[in-house]
Amino acid sequence: MVKPKDIADLNRIYTDAESADKDIFAEYRSNILLTEGTHYSRRSFRDRPNLRDARDLSYDHQKLRITKNHTHKIVRHYVANILSHAPDVTIVPQDETSMQDKKAAELNLSVKRNFDYKYRMPEKTREWCHDFVGIGEAAVKIFWDPNAGTLK
Repeated sequence: MVKPKDIADLNRIYTDAESADKDIFAEYRSNILLTEGTHYSRRSFRDRPNLRDARDLSYDHQKLRITKNHTHKIVRHYVANILSHAPDVTIVPQDETSMQDKKAAELNLSVKRNFDYKYRMPEKTREWCHDFVGIGEAAVKIFWDPNAGTLK
């Protein structure tokens, strides 16, 4: 039988678990800000409304800002490159001479096209690819559960 833990043990386990993921979540947060182009702090805009006119900025600071400004263009380029090499799938009959296979393939292809249209799969694929490139991690498992309702 497992001994129940007291509140001090539970708090210690919680803080250990939270600190284990802190670095990963910080990296995700900075990747999201960079990808979306909102990586500038509001304070930097208030203090220096135009960075090009500032005379006391170092070259390294300016170079870093330029690099961060182009991140969204790089992400867009990567996403377009991945999606151009990832074609959609189609359904064909296993036996081209069999009428039953042809009809089954047509039926399955119409179901797939309806699914793609109803759940906007091209847009979702682009969104998932953008998350994969921009944030650095994405996991998708697509399955159909008729009792669960619409795909989220």
